[in-house]
Amino acid sequence: MNEARISLVCCTQVLLQDIGAKESRQKDIALTYAMAIRSESCGDDKPDWKTINEAILRDGSYAACIASRILRGKSILARSTHEPASTRGRGKG
Repeated sequence: MNEARISLVCCTQVLLQDIGAKESRQKDIALTYAMAIRSESCGDDKPDWKTINEAILRDGSYAACIASRILRGKSILARSTHEPASTRGRGKG
């Protein structure tokens, strides 16, 4: 059976737009960043990580928080694609 997969394309442009938007939340940028990582690993896009990371670092208020949220975003994406729907959102224990 084929599994449905959602990929982000034009990752660099999407992330740069999000980083530059005043209404963007750090959580949103981190989840988009995690989706870009996933899209690259699937071969669906080739983000310009140097440009993206430089944009994040230019705004010091983003850098530290986004780094931790990226890890959280990757965890959320991993769970949402590898766990059965019946176990999502439940604690481990």
